[in-house]
Amino acid sequence: MSTHEIELSRNAVLATRKLFNHLTTDDLEAAGFDDADIESFGELFLEIKEQCEEIEMGMHD
Repeated sequence: MSTHEIELSRNAVLATRKLFNHLTTDDLEAAGFDDADIESFGELFLEIKEQCEEIEMGMHD
């Protein structure tokens, strides 16, 4: 599997987390995503979650 690196603004990372917090697997299936797509979204969610934690820790410095 190849990987790709992308750069996102702080606001884009936080907005993506907000989006993921409101989406369910059922929502994704209803939108036509298959199991492989949903698994990929899970991978993206974990990366976004990690970035949000770093942003939040930086807010408390």
